[in-house]
Amino acid sequence: MKITTLIAAVAAGFSCALMAQTERDLESHEHGHALLNVAIDSELLFIELDTPWNNLVGFEHKPNNSEQQTLVDNTLAQLNNPGELFEFQGTKCTVVDTLVENSASDDTDDHHDEEHAEDKHSDDEHHDEGHEGDEHADEAAHDEHDEDKHGEDEHHDDEHSESDHKDHDDEGETHSSVRVSYSFECDNIAKLSTINVTLFDLWTGFEELDAQLIGPTGQAANELTPNAASLDISQIQ
Repeated sequence: MKITTLIAAVAAGFSCALMAQTERDLESHEHGHALLNVAIDSELLFIELDTPWNNLVGFEHKPNNSEQQTLVDNTLAQLNNPGELFEFQGTKCTVVDTLVENSASDDTDDHHDEEHAEDKHSDDEHHDEGHEGDEHADEAAHDEHDEDKHGEDEHHDDEHSESDHKDHDDEGETHSSVRVSYSFECDNIAKLSTINVTLFDLWTGFEELDAQLIGPTGQAANELTPNAASLDISQIQ
């Protein structure tokens, strides 16, 4: 089973009301808050965490320095270790699959900039070779080029100023998040009574988790906080 669609698959026989609420929650982006989906199917347990990056590392842009990069790498490593994130009461559950979807990991722009710089360097060399033949024509072309370049530079400066402002505005509005999906096999899932969520202890950026639960007997919704971080699985058993 593809765990990114675990909630839809497990909830197929249940009411669509919880699914609609889940979709609305996924579209929201509020620092301090996150969504936790929990589903039971046969002896399998699925848990999905969807959170803004700010809750984990304190920022949502790509890392700007080695310190930020190390922080992100360590966080991703911890997210890939669900044994530190969840404690199961009543039975033993072993992770069998983990998938991390990180919306802040796109490096396409950096690669494009490198290719653009190489193309520009090649064009400049070709331009210089084409002006070695005639000294008089070269000077005239150079003067004309200077005038054009001066006008272009002024225009470019204006565009650059507008671009800087736009990037600043966009940065303030841009949101990045991470979605982590886990699947577990449990020895006797009918005996699973409680899941203790340790996210609040590991990352102080979390203030509240909206938990959606789906199981054999129906669905439930809980609100977890640092002072109440346990899920009663008997609600859906």
